[in-house]
Parts: sequence; C-alpha cells; structure tokens
Amino acid sequence: MKVTIKEINVFRFPQHSAEIDILPSEEKSKMDTLVEEIANSFVNGTSPIVAYIIVGHADNDPQGSDFEMQVSISRAEAAKEWLIKQGKIRVQQLGGDPSELDYAEFSLFGYGASDPYTQVQTFPEREMNRRIVIKYAAVEIDPPIGAIGFLPNLTRATTLMQLQPTDDRITRIRCALAKLVDPATDDTYFDWIELSKVDGSLKGKDEQQILALAKSIIRSLRRDIANNNLYGFPFVPDDVVIQNLLQWEENIRNTKNKLYQREVAEGIGAGPVHKSAGRYIVRNQDNPNSILSCFKNT
Repeated sequence: MKVTIKEINVFRFPQHSAEIDILPSEEKSKMDTLVEEIANSFVNGTSPIVAYIIVGHADNDPQGSDFEMQVSISRAEAAKEWLIKQGKIRVQQLGGDPSELDYAEFSLFGYGASDPYTQVQTFPEREMNRRIVIKYAAVEIDPPIGAIGFLPNLTRATTLMQLQPTDDRITRIRCALAKLVDPATDDTYFDWIELSKVDGSLKGKDEQQILALAKSIIRSLRRDIANNNLYGFPFVPDDVVIQNLLQWEENIRNTKNKLYQREVAEGIGAGPVHKSAGRYIVRNQDNPNSILSCFKNT
C-alpha cells in the first residue's frame, strides 16, 4: 500500500463568508480541480482519496475571538459539504458509484485568527488570512478493490495514539504506526498461529526452505489495522480503538517472543523453524525500515 498526501490552500473568502461558490475565480478553480481529482480517484479505482483534514482560518474581526473561531469552523464545514456534494455529482457523471464517497473520512478544525497567513494589516493582503487548508490522502493498494476505507482507519489510529501519554507500549505503537504510513517500510511480521498450523512435513526441509515457507505466511500489518472493521464503520468510540491497538501491540510482541523461544510447538518438528525465524527477526530488528525495529528488546 502506498499513501500519497497532498495539500492545497484556498484564499480570499469574502468577509465572514464560508461559501465556496462565491470565491474569486482563481481560488474557486482550486476546489474544482480537487473535485475532479477526487472523482477520478474513485472512478479509476486505483488510488481513491479517502482521508481529509480541513482547517479553516479567519481574519481579525472586531467581534472578537469567539466570532473568528466560529467563522473558521464554518469554512471548514462548508468545504467538506461542498466537496462531498460536488464529488458525488462528478463521480456519477463519470459513470462511477457516488456512494463510495461516503467512505471518506474528514477531520475538521477551526483556528480562528490565531494562525494568520500574513501580519500585514492592509487590504488586499489581509484577505489571505480568510482561507482554508485542505490536506488529503490517496491510498494505492494491490488489489485496488480493497482500497476504499483503508486509509481513514490508519489515519484515525495514528491520530488517537498521538493523544496518549507516553509509556513503552504506546511508544512501540506510535513507532509502528509512523512506519505504516511510510511506503518504504517493510511492514511484515510472522503470524505465529498460521505458522503453527504447518504440519510435520517441515522435518524434511532444509533451513532455506523453512525460512522461505515462513516468509510466505507473513502478514501485512497495514492491512491488519487498516482493514479491521473495529477501526472503521460503524463508528467505534476512541477508547475502544485504543484498547484494540494495545491488544494489537501485545499480539505482535507475543508472536515475536514465541518465535524467539527454542521450544518445539505442537504439530511442528522444528527447532530449525525457530532458528531461521529467530535470525530473520534479529536482522529486521536492526533494520530501521522494518516494523520489527519498533519491538527490539521486548
């Protein structure tokens, strides 16, 4: 899975306004271009754009900070509604299924006038402070049919863990999630339950054959989290997602520890499995591009 993150800035909202359709033409064209990109991403089915962060901003106003905050929030909300409405229209025009856009996840924020684009207090410069910032992400997965809904779950999990107090387990999860959003990461681990199902035919295999077999049953961490309905729809409370992530961390750690052990598991005649898998783990714990590096010394 490859995640591509982009960003656009849309400036010069009329004073106190959140309406997209009355933006200056050069700013409105940015939104039109984004709608076209969104629609094509779903119709083509290869890299659907499924996660959005929209931040609204306002200019200083005599009515005060509370009013400025409400204006900025209104701009973020209006941008979301406009993108969904126009995106569905365009998807339908292109022959796609508009309902697929319902799987997109939006995070909306308002900053009021606390983060001005410019400190200049004259017009038209001050109009640049009346703006929205849209960060959006497409996810490319093979096969593409499984793509819709993956990235919102991963984005939500990452965001929630950043809000947690730091301890060893939380640190490991943060480390793993940070790697999961990096396409360069070797995002795999041994699934002990699957490995333990392999029968005694391992006895006749040499070390390289055993290691090749073990690698063939490696599971994707990205897919485990991102495609897990516990993190998706219908909406699950934040504390439940966090508890599931803690369980996920424990499962990875236990899997790694079982592979480290020199015991012979039931149904496997295989000290060699442990030796080969153990060497694989050791190598990957020292590989900064591996998820297993987050679990070193556990």
